[in-house]
Amino acid sequence: MVDFSKRLGKKPVEKPLEPSVIYDRLDRASDKGELRSSQAFILDAWHKLHRNERDVIIKLHTGQGKTLIGLLLLQSKLNEGKGPALYLCPTIQLVEQTCDQARQFGIGVVSLGEDDWELPPEFMEGRAIFVTTAAKLFNGKTKFGLAGKSLQAGAVLLDDSHACVDAIRDAVSVKIPAKLKTSSSESTANPLYLKLLDFFTPDLQSQGAGTYQDIKSGSRDALLPIPYWAWQDRANDVTAILAGYSETQLKFAWPILKDRITDCLCLVSGHAIEIVPYLPPLDMFGTYWNAPHRVFMSATVTDDSFLIKGLRLSRKTILSPLVYPAEKWSGEKMILIPSLIHDDLDRSTVVNFFGPPNMQRTYGQVALAPFFSRTKDWEGCGARVVKTSNIDSILNDLKKGFRNQTIVFASRYDGIDLPDDLCRVLIFDSLPYGESLYDRYTEQCRPGSRLQNIRLARSIEQGLGRSVRGEKDYSVIVIIGPELVDFLRQSHTRAFLSEQTRKQVEIGIEVSAAAKEEANQTTPGTEVLASVAQQCLKRDEGWKEFYRREMDSISPKAPTPRGLEAFEAELLAEIKYESRDAAGAIQLLQSFMDKGSVSPAEKAFYVQEMARYAFSWRKSESSRLQIESHSQNRMLLRPTEGTHVQQLSPLAGARIGNIIKWVKSFETFENLKVAVDELCSRLTFGTAANDFERAVQQAGQALGFNSERPEKEWKAGPDNLWCLRDGDYLLIECKSEVLETRSEINKHEVGQMNTAIAWFKKNYQQSQFTRIMIIPTSKVGPASVFSDAVGIMRGAELGRLRKRLRAFFNEFGTYDFKSLDEEQVNAWLTHHKLSIDDIKAEYKKEVYAASQ
Repeated sequence: MVDFSKRLGKKPVEKPLEPSVIYDRLDRASDKGELRSSQAFILDAWHKLHRNERDVIIKLHTGQGKTLIGLLLLQSKLNEGKGPALYLCPTIQLVEQTCDQARQFGIGVVSLGEDDWELPPEFMEGRAIFVTTAAKLFNGKTKFGLAGKSLQAGAVLLDDSHACVDAIRDAVSVKIPAKLKTSSSESTANPLYLKLLDFFTPDLQSQGAGTYQDIKSGSRDALLPIPYWAWQDRANDVTAILAGYSETQLKFAWPILKDRITDCLCLVSGHAIEIVPYLPPLDMFGTYWNAPHRVFMSATVTDDSFLIKGLRLSRKTILSPLVYPAEKWSGEKMILIPSLIHDDLDRSTVVNFFGPPNMQRTYGQVALAPFFSRTKDWEGCGARVVKTSNIDSILNDLKKGFRNQTIVFASRYDGIDLPDDLCRVLIFDSLPYGESLYDRYTEQCRPGSRLQNIRLARSIEQGLGRSVRGEKDYSVIVIIGPELVDFLRQSHTRAFLSEQTRKQVEIGIEVSAAAKEEANQTTPGTEVLASVAQQCLKRDEGWKEFYRREMDSISPKAPTPRGLEAFEAELLAEIKYESRDAAGAIQLLQSFMDKGSVSPAEKAFYVQEMARYAFSWRKSESSRLQIESHSQNRMLLRPTEGTHVQQLSPLAGARIGNIIKWVKSFETFENLKVAVDELCSRLTFGTAANDFERAVQQAGQALGFNSERPEKEWKAGPDNLWCLRDGDYLLIECKSEVLETRSEINKHEVGQMNTAIAWFKKNYQQSQFTRIMIIPTSKVGPASVFSDAVGIMRGAELGRLRKRLRAFFNEFGTYDFKSLDEEQVNAWLTHHKLSIDDIKAEYKKEVYAASQ
C-alpha cells in the first residue's frame, strides 16, 4: 500500500466547502455531466450568502435537480465539520429516490429499513448524510430523542417541505380506528373508540343528532367535532382513558400529547377518531428545533405561506427564498378540459374512454383521484389502483415497460415522480380533498376561504406536476370532475395558482374551446379529444410552437405569499394561548380581524377560536363569542345556549328574478354550464353525504328558492330545507350513500325522517310542507312507520331532476345574460316541469304514511 500522505508532504487533504467544487470531485456515474446553470447558481449563492443563516428556502421548478442541490449542501456542511446532516422526505418512496440519486453521483448516504429504528453510526459520526422520512424524527418514540435529550444535528433539510408539514401533523396526532384487524384478517370493534364515543355521546348529539346516528352506523363521511368546552372540562378523564392504551394504539404519539390533551382538537367519524394538536409541538424535537442550519426545498409554483405555521418559519424567511432569477417556464403540459370540448364528455365518459387496458400503448397513462371510493369505476374499467401494498410493484412494472393498464393513484400522490414515458397522459380526476379528518373538518368550517383556496391550489399544482418532471418533458393532462374544472376556470380561484400554471391552464381552456369550434358536430366527443391529445403525443410542430410562444409571453416568478398575515396571526395567537395568556391570544386575533381583510365566514371562524381561548379564562365571554360565531357561520359549533332556529323565509324579490340573478353571477354561459354539470354530478347515489346535501342546497338556490341544511347549520332537523314560497316548504332527507341494491328503508332511516318532521312542526308552526326522502328503495322495513306522508325520490326521479335542471339551464345558452326576459324564464320553468306545483306533485306520487 502506498502512503500518499508522504508524497503530499504530510499536508492533510482539505475537504472542499464550495458545493460546485465538491461536485467536481465526486466519483459520479459516467452519464452525469456538468451542473445545470440553475443548480450552479443556487449552490454558489447559498455558499456565498446563506450558508451561515439558520433558515433558507430553496425554490426551483420541478425537475431542475433540487435533490442534488440538497445533497451537496449537506455534504458541504459535513466537510465543514458541522455534522451530523439529516435529509428528511415526506414518503418512503422519496427516500428511496434520493438515496438512488446520491449513489449515482457518488455522495455518501445512509438510510434505514421501515422497521429499523437505530440511527446509523456513519450519520452519528458525521461521515454520511442520513436520508429518512419526517415521521422517523417527528414521533414520540423517536431515536433522535425528545426535548433536552434530542440529538444535536448540524444541518437538517426538508425535501418537499409542504408535504412534510402534513406528514409531521399526522405523526404527532392520534388516530383511533373504529375497528381493529385481527390475526384472521377480520375486524373487531375497537374498545378505545367505543369508550370515547360513549363518553362524549351527549356532546356529539348536541352538534348533530342525525350525524351522530350516522357515526354510530359506521359512516365514513359522517364527521363531528367534540366541542372544545366538553373536551377541556373532561381532559383529565380523557387522559386517563388514553393512558391505558399508551403502549399499544398510541405509543408513537402519546409521549408528545400526554401533557397537552387540552390543546388538541378531537374529531369523530364512523371509521375513526382523530386527536390533533392545534399546534404541532415542534419544540419537542430538538434535532429540528435547535439545528443551526435548516434548508427547506420548495417548488417554484408553491405558495410558502403554510410554512409559517407548519414549520414555524419567519416571515423574513418566507419572503426571501433562494431562487434562480433566469429561470423561466419548464416542461410542456397540454391541459385539456373535455367538458369544454364536447357536451358528451362528462366524467363517466372520460373514465370509460381512458380506463380500459390498451395492449398497444407504449407510454404510461395515470389517473389521480381524490379518494379511494372515486377509483371504483376506474377499476371496473380494468385500471390498476395503487395501494400501500402494491405501490412498489406497480412503479417497477411501469419502469419495465408494462404500460397497457391505466394506473390510478388515490388520495396522496406527493412525491410520486412519473417522468417521460412513465406517464404521457395524466387524468386529473376531481378536486383534491383532504385525507385526514382534520382536513375534512377545516374544509367544512372554512369553505371558499382564502386559506382554503391556497391549500387547494397547492394540491392542484402537486397533481399537475406528477407527469412533467423536467425541462424537456411533456404530457397531456386531462381535467375531469366539475368542481376541479370550475376551480381552474373561475378567474378568482385560478388566481391562487402560480403564474406558470395559470398560463398553462389558460392555454388549455383556449385549446379546448378551439377543438370544440373546429370539430365536426357529428364527430363523437372521444374522437375529438383523442385527436387533440395526439398533437402533443406525436409532437406536432404547430402545437409545440404555439405552446412555446404562449409560455414565453410570461415572466415566471415565485408566487407572492397570499396568507402570510393570517398564518402569522394564527400561530402567534396559539402560542399565546398555550402559554395560558388567553387575553393576549384573543387580542392578537382581534387585531388581525380589525385590519378588514377577512371574509364574514372566516371572521366567524376566528371568533370561535377566540371563544375557545376564553373558555378557561372567562366562560361567560366564551359563551358570548360562540353565540356570535355560530350566528355568522352555522357550520361552526352550536352553542349550548343562546341560539334559536331562525325560520327560513323566501328570498327577497320574485323567484324568477332570483334565478336570473343566479345565472348572471356567471361570466359566461360556459361557466354556468360547468356549474350546473358539477351540481348534477353530485346529485347521484353513491355520492358522499356531505357533497350530496350541499348539491341539493345549491339546486334549491339555483331554482330561486331560499335553501339551507338545518342538520348541519342548526345541528337538528332535516338534511335540506327549501322555502318554496311564504309558508310553503320542501323538507328533504337524503340517503345518498345507501346501496342501490338495498331492498328496504330501515327503521333508523324512518326514525330520522320522523325526527326531522317533528323538528319542522316545532319550529315552523302553521306552515305547510312537502316531505321527501331521497333513497334508492321505496319499501319500508318491518316495524317501521312514517309519522306523516312521505314521498320517495328514487333513482328514476333523481335522474329526471338532473335532466330537467340541465335542460332548463341550457335554455340560457342562446340568450344574452344582460337582457333576460322574466316571462321567457317562467315559460322555461313550466316547460321543464320545475314550477312549484310541478315539484310538489312529482314527489307525492309514491307516498308512505303512518296509516300504511
